Amino acid sequence: ICSPRAPNVTVTDDGLSPHMSRLMKEKGYILTCSSHVVGEGLELELGENHEVWTEFYRRRLEDDQARFMGWAAMARARRKGDERNVPRWKKETESVLKEEKPDQDSK
Repeated sequence: ICSPRAPNVTVTDDGLSPHMSRLMKEKGYILTCSSHVVGEGLELELGENHEVWTEFYRRRLEDDQARFMGWAAMARARRKGDERNVPRWKKETESVLKEEKPDQDSK
């Protein structure tokens, strides 16, 4: 559960990467599971976890650069897998080429 940052709450280690921890602080959120109350008058807004998840993990993957990086990572993983299993790659490639052949003959 996440809540807006309050002046009487300290965070020792939120368990996030330094980049994500910085983004959380900039947006004014803390992870209540890794924080300590050091004063009076704390108010929690429960149910914010979905909004925070969407903002920090879903929306940041929606820009063009993030999509490109995702496709590049998938292509790299696929290529490395194919390099480790050449017979399977050969069989899949031949199958794709056979499927494409009728389209080329009709032109």
